[in-house]
Amino acid sequence: MTGQTAPAVILVHGFLDSGEVWRPVLKLLGPSTNGWSIPDLPGMGRLWDAEGPFSLARHADAITTLIDQVNGDVILVGHSMGTQIVELAARNRPQRVVGLALLSPIPLAGAHGPPEFTGVLASSGGSAEMQPALRRQAMAPEPNAEVVEWLAALGRNVKRSTTEQLVAAWNEGVAEGKSPSIFEGPTLLATGEADFFATPQSAKDIATRFQSASVVTIPSAGHWPHAENPQFVAKIMSDFITSVAAQTGASKARGGWAQAFGDRSEGSFTDKFDEAVVFEASVMTRRVEGRERVATILGAASKLYETLEFTHRAQDGDHSFMGWKASLRGGEPVAGITILKSNANGKIISIAIHHRPLPGLLRFSSELRHALAGKIEPDLFYGG
Repeated sequence: MTGQTAPAVILVHGFLDSGEVWRPVLKLLGPSTNGWSIPDLPGMGRLWDAEGPFSLARHADAITTLIDQVNGDVILVGHSMGTQIVELAARNRPQRVVGLALLSPIPLAGAHGPPEFTGVLASSGGSAEMQPALRRQAMAPEPNAEVVEWLAALGRNVKRSTTEQLVAAWNEGVAEGKSPSIFEGPTLLATGEADFFATPQSAKDIATRFQSASVVTIPSAGHWPHAENPQFVAKIMSDFITSVAAQTGASKARGGWAQAFGDRSEGSFTDKFDEAVVFEASVMTRRVEGRERVATILGAASKLYETLEFTHRAQDGDHSFMGWKASLRGGEPVAGITILKSNANGKIISIAIHHRPLPGLLRFSSELRHALAGKIEPDLFYGG
């Protein structure tokens, strides 16, 4: 993600935790996480003394408020109960959230755990003695004692009245979880191989609700993989966020490219390009570099088509492929493919345009040469 502005990232903790639970992962990721948000949810962390009622909807509203306070696209990362919350927040702001990472996911429709288990969790608030045992039970075998104590300390101040309401909230879920998710973007689901509650099979089942989901099993981890195996979690999170940033940038680039050709103006192209954009085309004798020169050529080129239609679109990471057909003046048909590479901001950093057939290519190059006389050196094009 170096040199690019990636989407904002908000990490949402789970039951009995606080935003500090993400520190081991953030420390491993280093400076790239500057500006990421790790809020405490009402009733937990520094907000342990907040008044109820506590519900998934209330917590989702709190995250939605955070989304509204940042600029640009947002990736939401949630753990356990936090996975339910981030999906609801994504429903609230579908135009802003571009990716979901669900760690130890709980079904949005509710966990519906056995009463003997959920009852113990509900009564854990205010019990400094109970919480270490609960953490240890849900972690991978032979957990690190210091990690257990650190996790338990995160929930030490949470009140029993709060844990009772929170357990009811995530255990019962919400009606929206009974239908396919309306979130259309990339979704990562990851759970510890030793998690007996949010099991790997449960993650696979939850993934079927999403349109574009991938599932990862985390080795040497139970229900708190970001504390038990932070190295692995840091790697999959970094890869996911980088991938989402590339996909988001490519989508913006395609839209901006089509708009610029529709506007048929040099200025419209300039707005879509990175300063160091590189342009190659079969109608040119060599490549061109620099935003102003490339925009000048494409602004003139866009005016030479009588008609232009983008017929096919595909994407592979930060590369977009756009098939097109057009007609030159007098109705002569031409066609081709455009390949764009973009950064996370959606700015185009390289362009390759291939025309066909050859007679149309040569005519277009010659007309472009004349259209740019006095602006661009003529030997960049074919014909006289």
